[in-house]
Amino acid sequence: MARLLSTWFNGFVGSARSTGNKVLNAFGKVVCEMQEYFASDFMGHGWKIFNSGSEETPEYTLEIDNVKVRKAFIAHELIIDQVRAICGSLGISQACGKVKEVSLRTDEHGNQYYLIKLEGEATHGYGGFMKNDLIRCQRVEVGSDGVTKGIKGYWVKIESANMKEGWFTVMASEFVGEIYQNDDTEKVLNNDVPMNLPAAGDEIVQYGNTTETNRQNAIYLHATENGVPTIDLLNGVNSKSFSDKIVCSLGRIPNSEAFGLYMRKGTIVSFDDETGKDNYIFDHDGYFDLGRGAITYNPATGVVTIGSDVVIKWGANSKSNVTYQIGSSGVNAPTGTWLNSVPPSEVGKYLWTRTKWPDGTYSYSVSYMAKDGAPGKDGTDGENMRPNLLDYTEFKQETFDNVPNPDKTFALEGTRAEGLNGHGAIKVESEQTVNVESPIKEINVDFFQQNVKNQIAPSTWYTLSFYLLGTIVERPVYTYLWTWDKNGLTMVDTTEKMIVDGKEQDTPIDGGVKFQSTVQWTRHTVTFKTSDNLPETCLCLFRVVKKFTQQIHPIVPCVYVTEPKLEVGKAASAWTRSDNDIADIAIDKVNMPSWVRQWDGQTTELGADYVAAKNAAFGTKDADGKFTGIAMSGEGFDLGGKDTNVVGLYGISKNICRVIIDPKNEKYAFHGNIFCESGQVNGLLVGSYLKGLTQVTNENEWNKAFELKGSYYRPNFFVINPIVVLSYEIGGTRKISLPPYGNKPDDYAESIAFLDYKFYIINKMPQVLSQNIIDIKTGIPGALYKKDSTMSSGKSSISNYRLMTGKAVILTGCIEGNGSFYWLVEEGSTSSDLGSGSIEKPSFTIKDNTNIGQMTWNKVPLAPGPSDNGTIKP
Repeated sequence: MARLLSTWFNGFVGSARSTGNKVLNAFGKVVCEMQEYFASDFMGHGWKIFNSGSEETPEYTLEIDNVKVRKAFIAHELIIDQVRAICGSLGISQACGKVKEVSLRTDEHGNQYYLIKLEGEATHGYGGFMKNDLIRCQRVEVGSDGVTKGIKGYWVKIESANMKEGWFTVMASEFVGEIYQNDDTEKVLNNDVPMNLPAAGDEIVQYGNTTETNRQNAIYLHATENGVPTIDLLNGVNSKSFSDKIVCSLGRIPNSEAFGLYMRKGTIVSFDDETGKDNYIFDHDGYFDLGRGAITYNPATGVVTIGSDVVIKWGANSKSNVTYQIGSSGVNAPTGTWLNSVPPSEVGKYLWTRTKWPDGTYSYSVSYMAKDGAPGKDGTDGENMRPNLLDYTEFKQETFDNVPNPDKTFALEGTRAEGLNGHGAIKVESEQTVNVESPIKEINVDFFQQNVKNQIAPSTWYTLSFYLLGTIVERPVYTYLWTWDKNGLTMVDTTEKMIVDGKEQDTPIDGGVKFQSTVQWTRHTVTFKTSDNLPETCLCLFRVVKKFTQQIHPIVPCVYVTEPKLEVGKAASAWTRSDNDIADIAIDKVNMPSWVRQWDGQTTELGADYVAAKNAAFGTKDADGKFTGIAMSGEGFDLGGKDTNVVGLYGISKNICRVIIDPKNEKYAFHGNIFCESGQVNGLLVGSYLKGLTQVTNENEWNKAFELKGSYYRPNFFVINPIVVLSYEIGGTRKISLPPYGNKPDDYAESIAFLDYKFYIINKMPQVLSQNIIDIKTGIPGALYKKDSTMSSGKSSISNYRLMTGKAVILTGCIEGNGSFYWLVEEGSTSSDLGSGSIEKPSFTIKDNTNIGQMTWNKVPLAPGPSDNGTIKP
């Protein structure tokens, strides 16, 4: 028997045991020394009452093995900490219960039935069963030897029920028929095989009802039957069968060996609470909506609609095929047979390359063959401009920003540096300084690798070329034609000799070649033949061996590689961009047509319906050699004179640019008179001429001209014109807020755009007890001033300007000596807010049926009384 830990209760009481020692207690009596015998939680022992809280907020806990309560057990919160599981199936439906007692009885007609009583009591119910409910019992029976005997069960209909007293009846004739299960369904077969009979302890679940439709739904989770594991949603269960009643299933797909989500007339909707819109919809009739309406399909019309913001991007591996043909014209494509490999070159002919894209469209590129193109070992014959089979070979900064790297099949390390002919180069440090001697002396840095399996063909000659440069220490660069195939397949044909910089040598299995860098750009070539059975991975790889050293160099040793090219044939032609150099870099900005993707970009090319060139000019030269006409440039060229080195389109008069459209520098200029039949130019003030009048005559026009931000309205300067006439009843005061709207750099930049901008607000609203007031403020304090009463150079700061009915105000964007922006208020009429004295008032001549108003100024003495109301002269 456990003893108290202490004879005094001092914060806790717990079970204890003797240590075997004798001690004196508080009363001087020799007693056995006791120590706490208690361990907490699941595998613990003993008992204890203790403070489980803190000294400030104590909470007392009793931990003990078992609790037996003879009468009431009152708990404000009951937490059961137990891991539970079920063996077999779990049903979630309208009723369930456990059988307490079963008796076989006979009615007055001689029919036998079972009276089944349920566990429970009247207050909390007996399970909720009703007449015509279909109930099911299923249990896996295990013998004393631990071997499963089989599945006990029955699936029957309730004849009558009294849930107030906790019983229902089932006719004895119901307990006939074999319960059949397969991967697709479960049902009771119509045969004479007896079912198991009900007994005390049976757990039963309602699955459907023969008459009540609102009791024909259930959720069925099963993991020990056929077609499992599965969660089935059942609907319309009105018989002892689940056939055709599964409307949704997660797990084993009905009538299939596959797993997933199955729905009958199912709809999937992803709703975004933040936007209040559907992210995507898959409807039961075949309709779908993807990307918030970006792509939709209407089964009624059979039309797929792609939104205007959607860009379809064909990757390098998306090509259906690339074919070639020799032609006599550089403008019209040949009509003969297209070949899968590059045909032999012909002097004075054109090599046409045709690419078929997945959508069935074609693109073409063409090059002129001016040399004989005969195979040679020096790698320089046949300058016939064959396509570059590598991806991303123009090493500009955007290349490094946009190159993908899926599955490690493409890598582009290093940094961008200047290369040859204005093309970028990969720059890789070949040495790294360390503070202490490193146990690792060297490492391999693979700075350029691409899987070219989809670009090359078996048993075909190819040439890899590139330019190499090294600084200070001549660290070598290695190129490999490598594969990781486990079956012994290689990318290169080792029975054929390679041609390296014009010299034959044996071909190693990895296709590796060592090149020594020099301080001058040097072009290197590797000509090789592919094997007749290519592996899945065919890597074109560049590597440098990076050295760790404690020596400090004033300049970090580096190697540079530029203009790599892989092409068909035994000769290296001039470097050209690849498809991805043009098509994929910054593809989000412009979806260029296919012929631009194919255009080499270095020379002028003619196509069936286009001319492509870097620079072009159309015009004449006078006797002094000055040019007048139109010039277009993709790189910029200098015609002499002022502002003539422009990328884009520009019009020139005697070597002076008069029209400039420069998208690169976002510079657009027009010098001279501009005539326009119609349109709108917002916020434009030139000299004393105002362009544009906005009349606000109703609420819709107000909401178009002004945007509500909080309790203030901001002028919509993209819509509103400099002259604004308010001429309708607004019913109270409205506050207009002008820039700057904050102290951030963007706010300042937005406000400074209004320097010297004049904004006229004329309040011609009907006067109703002087309530129609426009209260004008700025977004930050100290940015609104008014001139003094004598219109001298002096000004004073004001917090706001109240524009009464029948008054007008002129606001001019100004800048202080310290660079701060403010609006200067020039009163156009008298107002009680402006004091007394003599002020200047504007008068306007607004022509009928035009947007042009001309302004004049009059010096008018300030007269007291309401008659002077800032009249607008007709």
